[in-house]
Amino acid sequence: MKPVCLVIGAGAGIGGTVAARFAQEGYHACLCRRTDLAGLNRLVDGIRSDGGSASGFLLDATAANAIEDQVAAIEADIGPIEVVVFASKGIHVAHVVIDGAVDAPDTLRRMLGPEGFQTLRETRGYEHDGLLLPAHIADTYFHLASQHRSTCAPSRTVLGGTTEIDRRKSKRAS
Repeated sequence: MKPVCLVIGAGAGIGGTVAARFAQEGYHACLCRRTDLAGLNRLVDGIRSDGGSASGFLLDATAANAIEDQVAAIEADIGPIEVVVFASKGIHVAHVVIDGAVDAPDTLRRMLGPEGFQTLRETRGYEHDGLLLPAHIADTYFHLASQHRSTCAPSRTVLGGTTEIDRRKSKRAS
Protein backbone atom coordinates (compact mmCIF):
# COMPACT_ATOMS: atom_id res chain seq x y z
CA MET A 1 0.00 0.00 0.00
CA LYS A 2 1.30 3.44 -0.95
CA PRO A 3 1.49 6.26 1.57
CA VAL A 4 -1.22 8.87 0.98
CA CYS A 5 -0.79 12.62 0.52
CA LEU A 6 -4.02 14.62 0.77
CA VAL A 7 -3.98 18.06 -0.86
CA ILE A 8 -6.91 20.31 -0.02
CA GLY A 9 -6.99 23.24 -2.44
CA ALA A 10 -5.53 21.40 -5.43
CA GLY A 11 -5.60 23.97 -8.21
CA ALA A 12 -3.36 24.15 -11.25
CA GLY A 13 -0.75 26.10 -9.29
CA ILE A 14 0.80 25.12 -5.97
CA GLY A 15 -1.73 22.52 -4.77
CA GLY A 16 -1.80 20.46 -7.96
CA THR A 17 1.95 20.71 -8.38
CA VAL A 18 2.54 19.60 -4.78
CA ALA A 19 0.25 16.60 -5.36
CA ALA A 20 2.19 15.69 -8.51
CA ARG A 21 5.51 16.00 -6.66
CA PHE A 22 4.40 13.64 -3.90
CA ALA A 23 3.02 11.20 -6.51
CA GLN A 24 6.45 11.23 -8.22
CA GLU A 25 7.93 10.12 -4.89
CA GLY A 26 5.61 7.12 -4.56
CA TYR A 27 2.66 8.58 -2.68
CA HIS A 28 -0.94 8.18 -3.74
CA ALA A 29 -2.04 11.80 -4.18
CA CYS A 30 -5.61 12.67 -3.18
CA LEU A 31 -6.51 16.03 -4.69
CA CYS A 32 -9.46 18.01 -3.35
CA ARG A 33 -10.84 21.25 -4.68
CA ARG A 34 -14.08 23.15 -4.31
CA THR A 35 -15.13 23.47 -7.96
CA ASP A 36 -14.12 22.68 -11.56
CA LEU A 37 -14.41 18.93 -11.95
CA ALA A 38 -12.87 19.13 -15.44
CA GLY A 39 -9.80 20.92 -14.04
CA LEU A 40 -9.53 18.39 -11.21
CA ASN A 41 -9.72 15.52 -13.69
CA ARG A 42 -6.95 17.11 -15.80
CA LEU A 43 -4.68 17.25 -12.75
CA VAL A 44 -5.41 13.63 -11.78
CA ASP A 45 -4.99 12.43 -15.39
CA GLY A 46 -1.70 14.32 -15.67
CA ILE A 47 -0.35 12.63 -12.54
CA ARG A 48 -1.45 9.22 -13.80
CA SER A 49 0.01 9.79 -17.27
CA ASP A 50 3.34 10.58 -15.59
CA GLY A 51 3.18 7.19 -13.84
CA GLY A 52 1.84 8.44 -10.52
CA SER A 53 -1.13 7.35 -8.48
CA ALA A 54 -3.91 9.86 -7.80
CA SER A 55 -7.59 10.37 -7.03
CA GLY A 56 -9.64 13.55 -7.23
CA PHE A 57 -12.53 14.76 -5.11
CA LEU A 58 -14.71 17.86 -5.19
CA LEU A 59 -14.88 19.16 -1.63
CA ASP A 60 -16.67 22.16 -0.13
CA ALA A 61 -14.52 22.62 2.96
CA THR A 62 -17.07 25.08 4.39
CA ALA A 63 -19.78 22.41 4.65
CA ALA A 64 -20.25 20.82 8.07
CA ASN A 65 -18.03 17.74 8.51
CA ALA A 66 -16.96 17.82 4.86
CA ILE A 67 -13.24 17.55 5.58
CA GLU A 68 -13.71 14.96 8.33
CA ASP A 69 -15.94 12.84 6.10
CA GLN A 70 -13.50 13.09 3.17
CA VAL A 71 -10.54 12.10 5.35
CA ALA A 72 -12.49 9.13 6.74
CA ALA A 73 -13.47 7.99 3.23
CA ILE A 74 -9.91 8.29 1.92
CA GLU A 75 -8.45 6.38 4.86
CA ALA A 76 -11.13 3.65 4.51
CA ASP A 77 -10.89 3.32 0.72
CA ILE A 78 -7.28 4.23 -0.14
CA GLY A 79 -5.16 4.06 3.01
CA PRO A 80 -3.83 6.02 5.96
CA ILE A 81 -2.95 9.62 5.20
CA GLU A 82 0.69 10.45 5.97
CA VAL A 83 0.85 14.02 4.66
CA VAL A 84 -1.87 16.68 4.45
CA VAL A 85 -1.29 19.93 2.58
CA PHE A 86 -3.79 22.78 2.82
CA ALA A 87 -3.19 25.12 -0.11
CA SER A 88 -5.19 28.28 -0.72
CA LYS A 89 -5.49 30.87 -3.46
CA GLY A 90 -2.10 30.50 -5.21
CA ILE A 91 -1.08 34.03 -4.27
CA HIS A 92 0.26 33.79 -0.73
CA VAL A 93 2.27 31.15 1.06
CA ALA A 94 3.63 32.14 4.45
CA HIS A 95 5.93 30.89 7.19
CA VAL A 96 8.30 29.19 4.85
CA VAL A 97 8.45 32.81 4.06
CA ILE A 98 7.55 32.74 0.43
CA ASP A 99 5.45 35.76 -0.29
CA GLY A 100 4.67 36.91 -3.78
CA ALA A 101 2.78 36.22 -6.96
CA VAL A 102 2.68 32.54 -7.88
CA ASP A 103 2.70 31.53 -11.54
CA ALA A 104 -0.68 29.83 -11.11
CA PRO A 105 -2.88 29.92 -14.19
CA ASP A 106 -6.11 29.15 -12.38
CA THR A 107 -5.81 32.21 -10.12
CA LEU A 108 -3.65 34.86 -11.76
CA ARG A 109 -5.12 34.25 -15.23
CA ARG A 110 -8.62 34.54 -13.78
CA MET A 111 -7.68 37.78 -11.98
CA LEU A 112 -5.71 39.38 -14.82
CA GLY A 113 -7.35 37.83 -17.88
CA PRO A 114 -5.43 35.72 -20.42
CA GLU A 115 -3.64 38.68 -22.01
CA GLY A 116 -2.67 40.30 -18.69
CA PHE A 117 -1.44 36.97 -17.34
CA GLN A 118 0.72 36.37 -20.42
CA THR A 119 2.14 39.90 -20.18
CA LEU A 120 2.96 39.32 -16.50
CA ARG A 121 4.73 36.07 -17.36
CA GLU A 122 6.73 37.74 -20.13
CA THR A 123 7.76 40.75 -18.03
CA ARG A 124 8.17 39.22 -14.55
CA GLY A 125 8.09 35.46 -15.02
CA TYR A 126 10.30 32.92 -16.72
CA GLU A 127 13.91 34.11 -16.65
CA HIS A 128 13.08 37.33 -14.74
CA ASP A 129 12.54 35.52 -11.40
CA GLY A 130 9.56 37.76 -10.62
CA LEU A 131 6.97 34.99 -10.23
CA LEU A 132 7.15 32.10 -7.81
CA LEU A 133 7.18 28.75 -9.62
CA PRO A 134 4.86 26.03 -8.28
CA ALA A 135 7.29 23.19 -9.17
CA HIS A 136 10.01 24.66 -6.96
CA ILE A 137 7.55 25.38 -4.15
CA ALA A 138 6.36 21.75 -4.42
CA ASP A 139 9.95 20.56 -4.02
CA THR A 140 10.22 22.61 -0.82
CA TYR A 141 6.99 21.09 0.54
CA PHE A 142 8.26 17.60 -0.21
CA HIS A 143 11.58 18.29 1.51
CA LEU A 144 9.75 19.64 4.56
CA ALA A 145 7.43 16.66 4.74
CA SER A 146 10.30 14.20 4.40
CA GLN A 147 12.77 15.92 6.72
CA HIS A 148 14.05 14.02 9.71
CA ARG A 149 11.53 14.04 12.54
CA SER A 150 14.03 15.67 14.89
CA THR A 151 13.80 18.92 12.91
CA CYS A 152 10.20 19.75 13.83
CA ALA A 153 7.35 19.02 16.20
CA PRO A 154 6.58 15.30 16.32
CA SER A 155 3.21 15.37 14.63
CA ARG A 156 3.01 18.44 12.48
CA THR A 157 4.99 20.65 10.16
CA VAL A 158 3.20 23.99 9.87
CA LEU A 159 3.88 25.96 6.74
CA GLY A 160 1.78 28.90 7.67
CA GLY A 161 -1.25 31.08 7.24
CA THR A 162 -2.60 29.52 4.08
CA THR A 163 -0.58 26.34 3.98
CA GLU A 164 0.06 23.59 6.49
CA ILE A 165 1.56 20.12 6.26
CA ASP A 166 0.39 17.59 8.82
CA ARG A 167 3.02 14.90 9.41
CA ARG A 168 1.34 11.97 11.10
CA LYS A 169 4.41 10.05 12.25
CA SER A 170 5.59 9.69 8.68
CA LYS A 171 7.56 6.50 8.16
CA ARG A 172 9.49 8.28 5.41
CA ALA A 173 10.69 11.06 7.72
CA SER A 174 12.51 8.85 10.20
